[in-house]
Amino acid sequence: MTVDASLLKDRTQQLVGAARVLAVGSYMPISNQVPILGTVDTDDWDFFMTVAGVFVAATKLHHLDVTEQVEDALMAVVSRDAHDWNDRAIDALEDCQQFYERTCDGLKDGGRFASADAIGAWIAWNLLRRQPDAPAEWQLVRAAGLMVTASFVNWWESDTSPFRK
Repeated sequence: MTVDASLLKDRTQQLVGAARVLAVGSYMPISNQVPILGTVDTDDWDFFMTVAGVFVAATKLHHLDVTEQVEDALMAVVSRDAHDWNDRAIDALEDCQQFYERTCDGLKDGGRFASADAIGAWIAWNLLRRQPDAPAEWQLVRAAGLMVTASFVNWWESDTSPFRK
């Protein structure tokens, strides 16, 4: 997909902030659906959901029709903004990527939600500080994963982002 350069610049500058907005705004709706979320620290929720949102968008950036130089320049801005927001963000993004790469292939047989479930599993694992196991914990995996992937999978497209100007 070819995307306008000014749109890419705008979206790049908005990404970390938009991911933070989603994280904070999604806590109550998801905790109403998944009561186990009430047992986790809201700061942890905000952190891991923000990182996951940035990861989803960054992954999609890699699949756009842009040169490697443009992608590297945009990712440098994302990395700077993520680090400025939280000095643990870069390490968490790398951890999310590694977890996703290890986990997503194993979930492919799980159907159309494999990508969302891999992201959600990373979020839940970090929130619970262990592998999700109980059915309520897997509800958290699915809800968090779907929320973040649905919000950022089309981040770079001008007419689909929920965070348009």
